[in-house]
Amino acid sequence: MAQRDAATERIENEAEESRKELDAARAAAAKAHREAQKLTVALDESRRAAADALTRVESLTERLETAEADYAYAERLTEEAVKELETERARFELEGEKRARREKEFMREAEQTASRRWEAQTQDEVEDLRAQVTSLRAGKERAEHLLAASSAENAARVAAAEEKREAAELVATVVTAATATAVSPMATWLRGVGVQNYPTPSKATSPPLAPGYPTPGAGSTPGDATPRLPARPATAQARRIQTQTVERPEPARSRGANVAPMPGAARKTIKSLKSRNEELRAKLDDEKKARNERVEARENARDASAKKHAAKLERKLESAEARLVALDERWSAAGKAWNAKIEDEKNGVVRAFEVLECE
Repeated sequence: MAQRDAATERIENEAEESRKELDAARAAAAKAHREAQKLTVALDESRRAAADALTRVESLTERLETAEADYAYAERLTEEAVKELETERARFELEGEKRARREKEFMREAEQTASRRWEAQTQDEVEDLRAQVTSLRAGKERAEHLLAASSAENAARVAAAEEKREAAELVATVVTAATATAVSPMATWLRGVGVQNYPTPSKATSPPLAPGYPTPGAGSTPGDATPRLPARPATAQARRIQTQTVERPEPARSRGANVAPMPGAARKTIKSLKSRNEELRAKLDDEKKARNERVEARENARDASAKKHAAKLERKLESAEARLVALDERWSAAGKAWNAKIEDEKNGVVRAFEVLECE
């Protein structure tokens, strides 16, 4: 009985232990089932995450392809813009060269026209000056002829006056000698001898003068027809002789003669005409110089404008190239970032699969 109770108690204890072990096994199985369910859920989530990651990778790949296409399109547009700018710059340079050639042709034609016009005007003025010089030379020759005739007339007048003076001196010498040899010249003259023998003064002949007394033509210049009369001497004979009528030659101007102009008038006129010609030539040179300066200023302004426009085009080209470089760098950075992000997501999915496989 005791053995049976002991065996029963032992069996019960073993059964209790078996039950406990079974409960523990059931709890472990339930826990394992729960863990398996968790892993299944995690696997499903990982699969869904992997599918989402693949979808995102495909979307990012499509976006990257779109971005690359946009970048290629932008690069093509930039190249076209650069080509257009180059074409515009070349066209502007060609138009500038054509415009410069046309302006040079126009300025050369204008300069030639102005030169021909000024040459024609100058030629007319030169012809007028030559005609004036010719007329002045003819007037000068006439004046020289008149001056020569006047000089010849004055020389003839001086020669006649010299002959008259010599005759007067001879008469004065004879009268003096007769006076010195006579006893009473006054009585002889009162008796009528002196009246008969003494030459009657007339307007054609000069009266006798005292020895050493200057004649009316002495001391005067050939061009001066007016005699210079000295002061009366104190002698009675000279006083008596001076009281007689003396014919004085009238000046040439009072007789209405054609007096020649001054010899320097023609030279002064020629000199003034030459100075006028020099002034006209200086004026023409100044106007040509001013016109050349204006033409040069316009050409410099056009060159400056062309250079300014070319510099503006260069700045536009540099800005376009800089924008192209910046766009290239930006797209390169964006592509690298997208590639890095995709690689990180791929690595995360791979690690998740590895974890699931390990579990």
